[in-house]
Amino acid sequence: MCRVRASINQDDGESMTTPKVGLVFTMLVTLCSGAAAQDIGPGELSDLVKGRKWLVAMQGDLSNAGTSAYWDFNADGSMCVRFAGAKPNDRCADTGQWKLDGQTLCWDLKYVGEQYGYKSACVKVQKAGAKDYQMHNVKGFRQFVFRAVN
Repeated sequence: MCRVRASINQDDGESMTTPKVGLVFTMLVTLCSGAAAQDIGPGELSDLVKGRKWLVAMQGDLSNAGTSAYWDFNADGSMCVRFAGAKPNDRCADTGQWKLDGQTLCWDLKYVGEQYGYKSACVKVQKAGAKDYQMHNVKGFRQFVFRAVN
């Protein structure tokens, strides 16, 4: 979402002409319209989740193993969450359930994430690159960046 609040004050006695105002407005509209990424559709989300393993970056950097973790979204609706720094097939740090509701992915873990607000969450997913995605909670705040690895 792009919100713009503008006021034009000129003390030099010159007025801002209509073409200048139009140019500024056009630039703002162009910048704002390009900033809004689209949520992926229900079919693509289902393919991305069911029976897949994700590499999830807690701080937005998928190349940093110390802040990235592997999450499994099993086809039966169960999930396995590993701590950051764990290997892809290490023991689960926590388990839970996930479900899809249209373009929304929701999960409910037993323990992990309670103090950070992702123990129980519902997110929308957006494309963030050729193979990378970002998830936003339903309030619009970015939760994590991730990549499906299988």
